[in-house]
Amino acid sequence: MQRQIPFLLALSSTTLAAAGLVGCSSEGASPSGCSPVDSAAVREALPNSLGKSKLDPHSTDKDEHSFSVLYRAEDKEQVSLLGTKYEAEGAPVCPDDPNEAAQRYLELLHDDLDAQNADQQRPANEYSPFEFTAADRRFYCSAWPVEESVSTTCVTTVGDVALNYYLHRDGHDSAAEQQRMEDIGSELAPALQDLD
Repeated sequence: MQRQIPFLLALSSTTLAAAGLVGCSSEGASPSGCSPVDSAAVREALPNSLGKSKLDPHSTDKDEHSFSVLYRAEDKEQVSLLGTKYEAEGAPVCPDDPNEAAQRYLELLHDDLDAQNADQQRPANEYSPFEFTAADRRFYCSAWPVEESVSTTCVTTVGDVALNYYLHRDGHDSAAEQQRMEDIGSELAPALQDLD
């Protein structure tokens, strides 16, 4: 039975502002060096493949402040990726600390997934956090059991964009799923180096 891909939503500007992620205006760089990035530029910088998974050109969805894409492989592996602007009061903002922003975004994803579970009268997920660095970019991730398989997601910050990806392949070995997420991050990171 094929697992349903999570519905990816941009977190609201109110939620992000309440999380303390706002650090500088969209006018320019913050003291920490954060500079606004066009989300379309992040989307265009993405590689055409992530290992065996190829970018599906028909899967792209975008608006002014966010985008989503899907990579597919013949062995049914899928990688869904969402880029979302950090916002406050309707305007893009840069977080003073990109790593802290990514960590908090991951926490908000957990809250959102748990709220979906509660709505469907399912128990909260048991998250196992892990993190790694690729090409000087920090990724903050979680793995959690879903029925008989393992789900995983990772978040990193590119300028004022939160970049979040999920792996879908009905994997059962948490260590193997974490390694695949690190491999994906290692393929994404070099493509993002010139953006922030």
